[in-house]
Amino acid sequence: MAEADASRALPLLARATALAPRLPESGFFSHATAARLWDIPLPPRLEAAPSVHVGVPRGRRAVDRRGVVGHALDVAEGALTTLAGVRLTTPARTWRDLGASLGLAHLVAAGDHVLRLGLATRDDLAAEIEEHGFRGRRALHEALELLDPAAESPPESMLRVALVRSGITGLLVNVDVLDPYGRFVARPDLRLRDHPIVIEYDGDGHRADPQQWRRDVARFSALEDLGLSVIRATGDDMPGFERIVARTWDRIAALSRGTANRFAERAS
Repeated sequence: MAEADASRALPLLARATALAPRLPESGFFSHATAARLWDIPLPPRLEAAPSVHVGVPRGRRAVDRRGVVGHALDVAEGALTTLAGVRLTTPARTWRDLGASLGLAHLVAAGDHVLRLGLATRDDLAAEIEEHGFRGRRALHEALELLDPAAESPPESMLRVALVRSGITGLLVNVDVLDPYGRFVARPDLRLRDHPIVIEYDGDGHRADPQQWRRDVARFSALEDLGLSVIRATGDDMPGFERIVARTWDRIAALSRGTANRFAERAS
């Protein structure tokens, strides 16, 4: 038992490497374990889970061992590869398998990461979910339509999903904002194409680093000088970003009222 407890304290790759020789010949790492090996972002409950996920081809007996979650999967040979000598599912197949355990926002965050790092293409992801009848397929199809490789962090991706699901369209992801002379001003996380609004997610590093905080203040002031309204989100707004969604809609409504009032004044 002491040996098993010590094994669970090892970094995941070391644990996987140690466990690999004891797997069935056809065994491979899958699901959350493969995601962590590929450094695909997961919700905290899966990042911290002590169990290791091991798959075998359908028809073989799933691994039944303490500390292992066994899966018997329909998996083509092309959906398997090796990483640092460890056999596991490809990033595209891993994303598909996550569809059974992740909600939409986390699926989009995982898919954005896969695309941004070039671990797979959108076509690779689409091909993995062409098959019918597996759990999570509907969520994966919805997530595929929302993926954007320009997203640079899971909170950005999750914020974008919350805004889109509320009905907000025309979101530009990490697009440069230039001043009237063509000079770079900022690259906000999100910008509304049809309204002068930008939305930024401030991670904890923005508050802990005084220099970063001062740069943020200067950047937001420059954006406001260009007539853009800045909405800031933090970790306290996760996971659903309800406050930010409501504030964005309020800001859209206020801007729309202002535009209507200006038209009315011109017409009178």
